[in-house]
Amino acid sequence: MFLPVLFVRDYGLWGWIVFAAPNVIGAAAMGWVMRRVRDPQSLLIAHRGAILVFSAVTVAFHLFFLLALSPIGLTLAILASVLFTALTMGRHDTLLAALVFCLSLAAFALFLSKLGYQGPLNFQLRSFPPGLAFLAPVSIFGFALCPYLDHTFHRAFQATGPNHSRQAFALGFGLFFLLMILFTLSYARPFAALVPRAGHGQPLPRAVMWIVGIHVTVQSAFTICAHLRFTRAHLSFWTAATVIAVVIPLTGFLASAHVPFGTFETTYRLFMGFYGLAFPAYVWLVMIPTRAGLSSPTRGKLFVLALALLVAAPMFWSGFIMDKTQWLAPGLATVILARLLLPRPPSAAIRASDEEPGAARHSPR
Repeated sequence: MFLPVLFVRDYGLWGWIVFAAPNVIGAAAMGWVMRRVRDPQSLLIAHRGAILVFSAVTVAFHLFFLLALSPIGLTLAILASVLFTALTMGRHDTLLAALVFCLSLAAFALFLSKLGYQGPLNFQLRSFPPGLAFLAPVSIFGFALCPYLDHTFHRAFQATGPNHSRQAFALGFGLFFLLMILFTLSYARPFAALVPRAGHGQPLPRAVMWIVGIHVTVQSAFTICAHLRFTRAHLSFWTAATVIAVVIPLTGFLASAHVPFGTFETTYRLFMGFYGLAFPAYVWLVMIPTRAGLSSPTRGKLFVLALALLVAAPMFWSGFIMDKTQWLAPGLATVILARLLLPRPPSAAIRASDEEPGAARHSPR
């Protein structure tokens, strides 16, 4: 709902494409990939800790964004998420999701009709920006792998079943979700004034703020609700969400005096670091099975993950926070090549796994 605003501000229409294409394709692909997983439930159990952390970061991120947007918006979103959670306890998820989607569609239509704005048609595709070449692989890496830590995606797969998952995910992300991020493209330019690269932005018409604010608030509330359905009973989730909600904004506030961005954008980019580095690195190094078919979070895998993140994090900091995007290339290469360091099982174990009838290969690939 907001990342494309920054991409469009910095790179024009190409920035939105680099955001949208990997996002739509990566999310829709899950409907195909999960059909190859022999036991999806075992995959969820094995990586429950990482999935809980993913939800904790996501909830903390949405709460931060809503608070930055408006304290009133945060209050309304919390009330709405509590209401949504209560309603979906009765298994009305689909009806509620349809209602939220229709509200956003109405906001999109009102935005285009009342303001006389041409939306996505008001852009010209110019030459590919050089700096975007370093950001594009990170976008692909993140959007291709993050869905496998999102429990709401797994719930959708379980609800549709392997026989209908391809159609459901293709329709959900190739049409419904695509419409939402086309809405984001429409308001990207006026909202970019809120986070200018230098100086102060122009004040936005109140109508724009209300229309987009309602869309963002309702969508965020539903997202929070969907994650709370999975995590509401877990103390570890609330602990992690609270720590993240305090530490990341505090870090953004302290770092903003030394980086090219203000406090809000610095904090926002720090949150994006989870989705561009930490979470996809976990899927790449821990969740995707080794040659022996092992996809559980072993000590060896977690050690390689920690080492890769320790080496890559300063490079991603330079790329995301210091705006030196060329550093993203060696940072991403570090994570990808770290897979070569994963512990190799004895050859006998590999043969046993290959020969075992119906050996489980819990691969999100």
